Amino acid sequence: MGGNIRIDFKRILCPTDLSPESDEVLRYAIDLALEYEAKLFVCHCVRSSPPADESRLERIKRLIAERISDYISQFRATALDWESVVTIGEPADVIAREADEREVDLIVMRTRHRPYAAPLGSTAETVSRTTLCPVALFW
Repeated sequence: MGGNIRIDFKRILCPTDLSPESDEVLRYAIDLALEYEAKLFVCHCVRSSPPADESRLERIKRLIAERISDYISQFRATALDWESVVTIGEPADVIAREADEREVDLIVMRTRHRPYAAPLGSTAETVSRTTLCPVALFW
């Protein structure tokens, strides 16, 4: 055996709910994407109720772009290849579908640990069980 093996991530998916806690995880995802020169997909899921119109989805895309821009300018990183994915649906279903369709190598997401419910937050639990790629979870 022996030798060093480097895992190579080319496509990373980072779901966000645009909360400060998700922003912390987004920074980890950006750092990983920069380190591995990977494409970063930042995903936000809008539940279908109330109905989401195109202007709401565009506002969300702008918020994501602002957060990424703030972080990149703060650390003078300019080589980030990224794309926002804003779609309607239940978060666990959307995250798993996007990971599969975009052939991501890693999902970087937060979990809301609830000690008396699922061992992980319910979305993180579902995503971890339904995707084929590794899931890095942050509390």
